[in-house]
Order: sequence, then structure tokens, then C-alpha cells
Amino acid sequence: MPPKARYKLALKVAIVVICFTGFIINTTQLVLQFGKHQTLVSIKFTQKSYSSIPAFTVCYPTLLSMERMADKYRELRSHYNAYWKIAGNLTMTQYYNETFIANLYYKYYAKFTKKLYQMRDVPLDSLLNISIPFKPFIDLLGVKQYPIVIKVKGVRKHLNGSMEPVELTDLAPIEMVSFNEVNSCEKCFTFFSHLNKTWRPYAVRIEKITMRISVDYRWIPLTHKWKYMINFAMHSPNVLPVYLNINYFFGVPIGREVDKAYERWKTVLQPPPYETACEDYDLDGQSSAYKLRSDCLNHCFYRYWTDHCGECNLTTSYDCRQCIPVSLRLWRVDSLPGAAGMPRVCEFAQQKFSPPINPDDFTYNITASEQLVKCHERLYYKHNARCEDQCASECVNRHYTLAQRAFDRTDALYSEVYIVHNQLPDQETENMPEMTFIDFMANLGGLWGMWLGFSILAAFMYPLRSVYKLGLIRSV
Repeated sequence: MPPKARYKLALKVAIVVICFTGFIINTTQLVLQFGKHQTLVSIKFTQKSYSSIPAFTVCYPTLLSMERMADKYRELRSHYNAYWKIAGNLTMTQYYNETFIANLYYKYYAKFTKKLYQMRDVPLDSLLNISIPFKPFIDLLGVKQYPIVIKVKGVRKHLNGSMEPVELTDLAPIEMVSFNEVNSCEKCFTFFSHLNKTWRPYAVRIEKITMRISVDYRWIPLTHKWKYMINFAMHSPNVLPVYLNINYFFGVPIGREVDKAYERWKTVLQPPPYETACEDYDLDGQSSAYKLRSDCLNHCFYRYWTDHCGECNLTTSYDCRQCIPVSLRLWRVDSLPGAAGMPRVCEFAQQKFSPPINPDDFTYNITASEQLVKCHERLYYKHNARCEDQCASECVNRHYTLAQRAFDRTDALYSEVYIVHNQLPDQETENMPEMTFIDFMANLGGLWGMWLGFSILAAFMYPLRSVYKLGLIRSV
């Protein structure tokens, strides 16, 4: 073979090897990139768009209803009748007399709390049967109303594109409870939740939200301190708050008028195998283990609690697997663990649940197992962290930021909150797949055409000569 031919052959082989190597390297990079399941972030800004109605959770500072306890326990009926003889005829002067209301609290309410503290192993259904109900009542001015009324005013957009002005109210809220610190088992109600199928198809451009919160004296005597312990949160309708804390809730004292402005930030994540690894929770409980992430987190914590603390009181063989520990957690009533009749709050809560001397100074009757207390304190944050990892975030969430604009004192028997959208646009952050399977195949085809096609043209001169000859013929 002549030297010139050898050089040509060597050049062709080198070109083929380089092209094949480039194809292998780029294909490997493409496969690795596709296998990482990464996402791209798209950020959009919209001004007062049509969207789902936000949900609202309102929490009262106690779980207990004196009226319902009197209906259940005969020994409390006479005390309640004596209390209601005063509270049912309360004048506005007495209502604003803090000393008078505090005396009602000490003289009557303490008897009901003492009964509650004696019921340390009360079954869940019994505890809920004496809790604050959501039903109409007659206030001190003789007006019949619901304890919480939230009105959403705006324009609804139907699926067919038509629009209509609406003013919406939810009178079937989701009930929640919290087994908190001293005398603070709390009852909460969530409105416009998507657990209620009624609200799922609504897309509303909101103009104004008004919220009126009041307290029925049949539940509790509203002391000066408790007027400041009513809280609410504004959140996505497909989630429920997990913790009752100041990071999530805002105070709405009775006798106050509050103006707030909000902005909305919607996030859209991708499920596994993408890196965001969200969970599309089925609110009907058909295709997912839990209806909500909050259910998952609470049950996960309960599992770790029962697995690691076990029989916590060796002297009485009190089984901690049959109780819920005291914490800031909010439990949806329909998702509480265990069967009906299960003891509610763990025995070590006795150190927190002792009859009050006054609203600001509680005496503690520490009869709990020291072993259980140490177990709880040692593992609480560790268990929380594990559960945060195990329970994936929602694929779609709406975060609301509230800013207070005004806070006025009134003489009303209720608190009133006015909420409007601020001047800033809504933000939507969507995590989209960086590369779908179609993108992968298209890129692979492009690499095949670029590297292998070029190597064929470079290594075999016949196609080039043919093109060249065709060019000569056309030129002639």
C-alpha cells in the first residue's frame, strides 16, 4: 500500500475513533443527566388570578365546653345552672369588668377543669363529646349567630369560562384538636378545606375576605387573658397546619378589629423519581396512604413514640402505646390514631393538667413516670426530624404571607378581621422536568446524527465524490 494511501487510511480510522469516542462520551453524559431526574424552575407572576379559595384555621384557647360537660355529668349540672344564671344575663358593664369575669372563672370554671383533670384516661369519643361545638348560639345582645363566620367575596370563574359574583361562607368546618401545655387542650376549626369536596372546583378572584370570631359563654367565661388567646392561620386548602405555634398563627383578640393584606406564592413540585420527590396526597384517601401530609407526620410521630417509649410506668404498667403525648401538634379529629375508647392523653400529662389556682398561676401535681418524661424530651425532636424526611411535601401548595395594616380597639363582643390582597403580584414557582423521555430520545438521535453521520462522511469518500460529481454535472 503506497504511503499516501496509508496516511489516508490512518486519517479515516482516527476520524472514526474520535467520532465514536465523542458519541460514547456525550451519550453517557446524556444518560446520566436523564437518570438524575433533575428539574428546571419556572417562575411566573400574576396579578389577582383566579385560584382556589384559601383555607382558614381558627383555634380557641380551650377544648372544654361547660354546657356539654354539664349535659354529660350530672354532678356538674347544678354548678352550670348557677353559672349560667349569671352569665346568661350578663350586662355589658359586667362583660367589661375584668375582676367580675375572673371571679366567674375561679368560682365555676375551675370545677369543670377539675373534673376534666380527674378523667386522665378519658376515651377519645368522650373527650370530643365535651369539646367546643360548631353550632349557632345567642350572644349577649340576643343575636343568633355562628361562633365563626368567614365570608369570601369575589368573582367565580366556571369551567365553561362563565363568571359570576359570589359571597361564600363555609358552615361545615373540619375539626381539629391540640393537646398542648398547661390547661391548653385547644379546639380548632378549618374552613374552605378541600377535604370538603364542595370547595374543590372553585376558582375565585378574591376581592375581600371578612372574618368574625366570637365566644359562646356556654363554653367558658371569657377572661381578659383568654381574649388574647384566639388565633387563626391562612393556608393552602389542600393542607392543614401541623403545629399550633406563632410561626403559623396570628392572634385575633376579642374586641379588636384587624386589617391584613396578603400575597400568595404557589409552588408546584415533581413526584419521584425527580429530585423534588413530592407526594400527591389523595384527599379522598383512595390512592395514597394518608389524605394529608399533616396526617402522615402525626401518625409517623405516634409510631416512633409507641415504638421507643413503650410501657412507660413500670409501677402501674400504664401502656404508652394507648395514648397521645402532650405537644403542640394539631390532630384532625377524623385521623386520631387508635380505636374508639382508647385513652386520649398520656399519663405524664398529669404534671400539666392540675386544677388552676388562677389563669396565670398553675400548680403542678407531678405524679407522672419520670421514665416517660425523659423519653419524650430525649426523642421528640429526633422523631420530628425523621418524620419530616419520611413524609414528602405536597406536590401543589399555596403559601400565604400576611401583613398587618391596622389594629383597632372596639367595644364589640367579637373580633373582626378584614383581609385583602396587597399591591404585589402573586408568584408561582413550578419545578418542571429538565428532560422528559421524548427529550432524551430526541437528543440521542441528534448525537447519533452528528457524530456517527460525520464519521461516515469523513471515512468514506464515495458519498463526497458523488456529491462533487453531481455538482459538476449541474454546472455543465
